Amino acid sequence: MKRKIGTVLLVICFLLAVLIFVLTQWYTDKFDTSFAGLLFTLLTPMRGVGGGFWNDFLGVVLPPVLISLAVYLVLLYLLRSRRIGDLLA
Repeated sequence: MKRKIGTVLLVICFLLAVLIFVLTQWYTDKFDTSFAGLLFTLLTPMRGVGGGFWNDFLGVVLPPVLISLAVYLVLLYLLRSRRIGDLLA
């Protein structure tokens, strides 16, 4: 049971790390403002703003995160099932 909890925590930590990495890359490419200014802009309710921001955000950030997660889960499965260990030996 502890091994499953540890595995889930590792997956969550990996996912957060990749998400933060991709977000920082996207943020520096997209905006020329401080992070506090970005948070203020995102959290301040505005009317009349289109959904282009969120579409761009999801289109740029989500694919690398999902691909990284899929690769990580496959490698984790192979390592846990010892298939890679058999191939390397």
